[in-house]
Amino acid sequence: MIPSFYRAAQKGKWEISVHDEDWSVNASLRWLRLVYDWYASNATGNTVIVIDGDDLINSPSFTSHLFASLRFDELHLQTSWEQKPDAFRADKGHMVNSFKSTLWDSTGIIRGKRRDYEIDVAAEQEKLREEFGGEVGSSMARYIDLAMGDYHYLRKRQFH
Repeated sequence: MIPSFYRAAQKGKWEISVHDEDWSVNASLRWLRLVYDWYASNATGNTVIVIDGDDLINSPSFTSHLFASLRFDELHLQTSWEQKPDAFRADKGHMVNSFKSTLWDSTGIIRGKRRDYEIDVAAEQEKLREEFGGEVGSSMARYIDLAMGDYHYLRKRQFH
């Protein structure tokens, strides 16, 4: 998540630095955890769930189970679509196009990427240092370490 955000921001011509005061917000799962905790402690008569995007992408049976549990009609589930034409993207700006390009270039769900829990964090952190250079890569690696506690906290609460 952290390196993907950084790459998309750079591609979108957004002035971004790991030294920005708001970088710690963008490179964190803390805010998602706080939102989850607030809803979990304030939900009356409702169950708060965490949905892992990897499960939605890679497991049609999980999606069916989720829809059934939520009493959603799978007839409304869209798994394919038409690619967005260049004319659609023309007035969206660099940032929006950068962050949505994978979706807009696709014609359906892109399966087969490895799941977050399968990633060797130490090896990925080394790749970040190679890709972005020592200072930026090391900063990203540090923020990944800081985010892992919140990642595992939310993962323990994910919908099955």
